[in-house]
Amino acid sequence: MNLDPKKIKELITLYSELDDEYQEELFSKAKVLAIKQTQKNQILKSKEKFKTKKDLDKKIDEKTSRRLEEVKEMLYIYDSKMNDSQRAEIVALLDKLTDGGLTEKTDIEITINHKNVDLIEYLEEQFPDVNVKEANKNANRLLKEFYNN
Repeated sequence: MNLDPKKIKELITLYSELDDEYQEELFSKAKVLAIKQTQKNQILKSKEKFKTKKDLDKKIDEKTSRRLEEVKEMLYIYDSKMNDSQRAEIVALLDKLTDGGLTEKTDIEITINHKNVDLIEYLEEQFPDVNVKEANKNANRLLKEFYNN
């Protein structure tokens, strides 16, 4: 698992700015990317050689498309042709075939704190080599000139 706290924070911030429709679109794209990542990992693990990155990407896309079609077909069978007993057997079998991967859980806790910070402190953090008090003073002067004209 690749967790970069700054990227996670940015992703959550972007997500929170989306309405329900776009949040669903983002999830849909993320699911496809997760499948693509799995296919890429399998291809790289197989040590198959590619002349260019474009060739590798094409192979990833082909495998992903094929896998998505297989998943759709399996879900159709699972949903429409199996009873609960059969579904339970399939889930148990898949868990055993993946060495417990199906029932493996990762807990991630995310705490979101929102507050306004002091402008001078913020500027000092963002621009450590700048005289931020002078920058703030100049910003005040510019605003005053703008409103007086």
